[in-house]
Amino acid sequence: GPKWRGAKELRIATMSAMGENSQVRTATRGEGLVKPRKPKTNIRRREETRPRGEEPNLLLEPSKAGHAGNREKLMITSGGGGGNGGGGKLLGKSEGDDFVPPPRHPEWVTSGHLVRRFMVDGGEGKNLEEAQGAARSGEAIVLAGSGIAKRELSRRWTFDYLMCSAGAPPGLEVLCSMDGKNRFTSVERENNAYGSYYFVREPETIALDDQTSLADFVECARGWRGKHVCATAVVMQRKGEAQARGGDDEDGGARVLTEAELAEIRARLVDPAVLPAPAPGLGATLARDLANLLAWDRLASFLKSQSLGSLGSVRLRLGTKNGLHPLRYDLSDRIVVQVRGRSRYLVVGPEFALRGLYPYPTHHPYDRYSMVDLEQDEAEIEEHWPLFRQNARGREVVLREGECLFLPRYQFAQRQDLDPETVSLEMEVAKGMRTRHENAVPLQVSSNSKKKKRREEVCRTRRTSPRPPANPLRH
Repeated sequence: GPKWRGAKELRIATMSAMGENSQVRTATRGEGLVKPRKPKTNIRRREETRPRGEEPNLLLEPSKAGHAGNREKLMITSGGGGGNGGGGKLLGKSEGDDFVPPPRHPEWVTSGHLVRRFMVDGGEGKNLEEAQGAARSGEAIVLAGSGIAKRELSRRWTFDYLMCSAGAPPGLEVLCSMDGKNRFTSVERENNAYGSYYFVREPETIALDDQTSLADFVECARGWRGKHVCATAVVMQRKGEAQARGGDDEDGGARVLTEAELAEIRARLVDPAVLPAPAPGLGATLARDLANLLAWDRLASFLKSQSLGSLGSVRLRLGTKNGLHPLRYDLSDRIVVQVRGRSRYLVVGPEFALRGLYPYPTHHPYDRYSMVDLEQDEAEIEEHWPLFRQNARGREVVLREGECLFLPRYQFAQRQDLDPETVSLEMEVAKGMRTRHENAVPLQVSSNSKKKKRREEVCRTRRTSPRPPANPLRH
């Protein structure tokens, strides 16, 4: 009608006055203010030229190591990232298997410094001693040629194979990146209670609780285009881990462990030769692969050299090309075994935690993450996180199939998957007799304060909540 035509003419006139390329949108939060949309970043292409016979850059082209060429073309994604490409769409033919996603962090963060890679040749030789010494000093290292993961494991563990043989592993978590950035940040749900001070109403990444099997994950990973997913599942657990956490008695109270039970738990934690057991519900085929295709004796020998304890939970991590897991630290030492595909890791030491990494508060849903968004432009990083631009520096490495990455606790690490099917095993290690590094003291103090407050809340809840009636059949 005339009213609709008049509104349409008014909108056309407004758009003409603002310019052809201008668009407006209504804000999704706040009071619904109308503000102009930011102009899209122009798609850029970079060509890297190197003379004939020069070795390729392993960071940018790890798959072409050992091959000479006259001219190599590297396609960059559109978006932020300090000129390195953010979470935008890939250019042209860059979605093929030969395309290697560029680093999703500024180049000046590492300035070409790499995580040291030691070729240990099956766990023997001088290089192994140097690797053990570097790890004892609190340095993240890569063990190549260690034989911890056999080649048959890399050849066998495809998405299709895992989908059919994994069974129903516990703790399966499928995360979905809804905004197309292909970036995953896990939210601590206990810290994200409605009405809490740090409540995040719209997390960047959501957990798909309806995905209950790896088959559902594989279907989403291969079928979805605008959204991206990653998965994590527990495949092995320390023997008696549930008992170590304590249990409840029949009256609903906490059961106190006996001295014999505590002594047995301590022995299992300190002895690196004690292996974890397959998780309940894990498929028998996958359990056999874990028992036969991993050199547990070599892994235990390395842990013993570091005065570390036994292995705890072993998590299976699945990702797709260009998936990003931002900077985050962990409370325990970790060993990452790259089973299939490649992943680029950025490692930043804990000495920069309070001098540039801006970790979230301990009670925030993004606890243990860094606030710094490495995909922003350099000017925005310097404006919002000036200490990071001034102080923080890190090292990077491309982890290939069969290699192992040792990450000491409180080391910040960012992972970027480089292949369509990326499979890795992340092993949590007990601290054993190993002492913490002095640079990790501030982070440990903050984590201890968080644990103390949680214990106080649990005790307060138990004092105020009524105890359930006793079971008459017990007597």
